[in-house]
Amino acid sequence: MMPNNQLPVAFVHLMETMHGAMGRAWCDNLPQHLASLSTLWQVDIGEAFSLSYNYVCRATRRSDGLPVVIKTCPKSNEFPGELQMLRHYAGRGAVPLLAADASRYAMLLAYVAPGTTLHAGISDDDTATTIAAQLMHQSITPAPSNHTMPHSNDWAKGFSKLQATLGPTCAPFQQRDVAWAHTIFAELGNGTTTYALHGDLHHDNIIQHGHEWVIIDPHGVVCGDKAFECGAWLRNPHDVLHQHHNVVSLTQRRIALMSEILAVPARHIALWNFAQMVLSAWWCYEDSGAIDDDAMALITPFRTVAQSFD
Repeated sequence: MMPNNQLPVAFVHLMETMHGAMGRAWCDNLPQHLASLSTLWQVDIGEAFSLSYNYVCRATRRSDGLPVVIKTCPKSNEFPGELQMLRHYAGRGAVPLLAADASRYAMLLAYVAPGTTLHAGISDDDTATTIAAQLMHQSITPAPSNHTMPHSNDWAKGFSKLQATLGPTCAPFQQRDVAWAHTIFAELGNGTTTYALHGDLHHDNIIQHGHEWVIIDPHGVVCGDKAFECGAWLRNPHDVLHQHHNVVSLTQRRIALMSEILAVPARHIALWNFAQMVLSAWWCYEDSGAIDDDAMALITPFRTVAQSFD
């Protein structure tokens, strides 16, 4: 078990930045927190993985020696959505959830090996896109009636915050982009069926499990259009997109593959991709107070792709 004084400085700093004094107190109490989870689930705690927004570590189930994973975090608005989504997946194309304690913001997950990300494991873009789209096709189903996950309409409230913060011109965004993106959310988000979606399904959230690939780390969001799920894939990985000689043609190729596999209109995928790119760029600005040049640079080619379907 990792003592508090061995926690990476960057992780502790991030917890303090995100959660204030509560984040620091959570880090201080982490050894005791892990000990309580060890008793609850009858596991022996192992080494931590590379840490970002959650504490994730290996563990071993005492009853049979099965390797498992513990994932936990301070009080988080995102945790309930992730937990609901993993329960909804029920292992269908996703890492199996073995147990959870919502009051402690902790979950026990199956250990996935070798755990190679799709980004690292597959270099051919058509192959990677096909794998992602097949996982979407396998995992997307109607949302349960009793869910409390946010709707895509809730995400769209970010556009109103953008305008309230930056003023009527929306600078450095283009006003027309913000208006069109907001309209897309309003027009496409409400369908006859509401689907439960990952919300952040990109190349690093798909990992290898034996000879298969599984989904991890869902945000949990619902929408009336399956095509909403494609946006995170299309705007990633940033390094690949920014090094590519023609982002428009690459995006069009990806959309064609996903449209065929998911049996959804290519136009919807293109529109969601553009609208979510604008929203994602705003979230980057909102989080840091500065322009993310990489995010802003993708708005123009994605607009071009979206306009090609009108």
